[in-house]
Amino acid sequence: MRTCHRLHRIRSGFEQDILYLKNYAERKAGTATGKSSAKHADTMRQNMARALSSHFEHCPECG
Repeated sequence: MRTCHRLHRIRSGFEQDILYLKNYAERKAGTATGKSSAKHADTMRQNMARALSSHFEHCPECG
C-alpha cells in the first residue's frame, strides 16, 4: 500500500508522544502521575487511530 509523506508525519508525531507518555508511566509506576500518563497514552493512541482514519478517507494518494 502506498502512503504519502503527510501520513508518515502524522504517525511519527503521535508515536513519539505515545512513547514519551508510556516511558514516563513506567518510570513513575504506581503514582498518580504515572497512572494519569498511562491513561493519556491510551487516549493518544485512540486519537492517532482517528486521525489516520480521517486521513485515509480524505487523501487521494493514500485512500
